[in-house]
Amino acid sequence: MLKNFKVLPLLAAVVGILSASCSKNNGKEEPAPEPAPEYPTAPVQGELQVHFDASTIELARVDSGYVVLQREGNGLQYLKRFTKGNHLLRIDIDGMAEGQYSASFVIDMKLKNDNKVIWRQFRVKKDLRLVQTGVAVKAPLNELKKEWKPYVVLSDATRSFQLTVPMDCSDPYFEFLRRDPKWDYVHFERAAYKRTGPNSKTPLGAKSFECANGECFDGNGFIIDSKIFEDWSGNISAYPWDNAEIFLILLNEDTGNDLTILHSFDIPDVL
Repeated sequence: MLKNFKVLPLLAAVVGILSASCSKNNGKEEPAPEPAPEYPTAPVQGELQVHFDASTIELARVDSGYVVLQREGNGLQYLKRFTKGNHLLRIDIDGMAEGQYSASFVIDMKLKNDNKVIWRQFRVKKDLRLVQTGVAVKAPLNELKKEWKPYVVLSDATRSFQLTVPMDCSDPYFEFLRRDPKWDYVHFERAAYKRTGPNSKTPLGAKSFECANGECFDGNGFIIDSKIFEDWSGNISAYPWDNAEIFLILLNEDTGNDLTILHSFDIPDVL
């Protein structure tokens, strides 16, 4: 114990020397702290903007986005792709007629590991008044049950297909786009779990969908459905699930070529 009392004064002296050295900084003043980011708060003339701040998803990981605008009483739709600004996404609305519009926003966001074939997508549909003084909308939050809905998107390097599934297991919706007709067999499964430890979890239920011979696709190569997983989603919504899996098998029945993807994610971190 006596040695401890001898060491403490020495430590205090060393800390004091380091503190004095840091404060003097070779006779130079300490650099001023970096100012807090100036997040956008107000609309800008002639633009529709999506504003990002410390509470939203990271703009740096946004890959792309667009909005589809349709004026009330007019069947015409306008698809406009966003460009990035300082803490915002923007489109030009200069010259568009003012009035009430329905606006469907879509933002694609890269995963933290920059996976090229799996990403997140955020969607929201709003009724808004388009005015030339500008329109501002807040970006998505990194949370599940908020205004913007988060989705998992699975694809491949050539974008021969795209499967889009809500991250919320209580939502039965899904859509599958087949761009390459070689995929004539599809097996798709959703499963929910409750984590019991870092490497363990309890299954709460799973449901699968199967389509053979390409018979489920419409003329544009889509399967869009909210009924197939409806019972499963209703049952899972009663459980405190916090992990989910999406399992996909694609097959060309003539050649035997196949593709398998398994993606697992945790809640509440939707990214």
